[in-house]
Amino acid sequence: MNKKYIISLLFTCCCLTAAAQQQLTTAVLVVGGGTGGTAAGIQSARLGAGTIIVESTPWLGGMLSAAGVSAIDGNHNLPSGLWNEFREKIYAVYGGPEKVETGWVSNTQFEPRVADSILKSMAAAEANLKVLYNYQLVSVHKTGNRVTGATFRGAKGESLRVTARVVIDGTELGDVFAKAGAAYDLAWKPVASPAKRWGSPKPIKSYRT
Repeated sequence: MNKKYIISLLFTCCCLTAAAQQQLTTAVLVVGGGTGGTAAGIQSARLGAGTIIVESTPWLGGMLSAAGVSAIDGNHNLPSGLWNEFREKIYAVYGGPEKVETGWVSNTQFEPRVADSILKSMAAAEANLKVLYNYQLVSVHKTGNRVTGATFRGAKGESLRVTARVVIDGTELGDVFAKAGAAYDLAWKPVASPAKRWGSPKPIKSYRT
């Protein structure tokens, strides 16, 4: 190979790499479109902040919409906020509250695809919200102790970098916390009579990844 050919090849590779790296800037980045992440993204957008949710799957809602059995425990007599909004849309699909009270475990049961479609319609209604699907978290970016964004990899290997003023960890397992090296607590919070049922609870331990 002559020198000109090598230089030309390297230049082409660099151009292709640069073209595959998309860069976005937003006020709020939500990593993960599970139930909490989707709710955070919608509320953030409604408060007027430009918001991007980056989800690793084609679905919104996490366990709420992708579980084999979608049955919501509790909150049946506490209709409020986004939960009430979501539930009213469930009622509209199936024909009322009595139509989703179909099992002993929950008063609100539904098909996973219905929950996914409702959450997507709620997200799409927000002008300040953009949802990107099928992007896996690769790394987070920090300035000092502050997380300022993250890099993701798409289904075709393309790279996406998002810079934000606020980054919310909406993943199922705290992936952003782990990659940022943030301190966090792991604790067991007993519900009722722990000393009688299981013995005294162990003290909370603090871990750093």
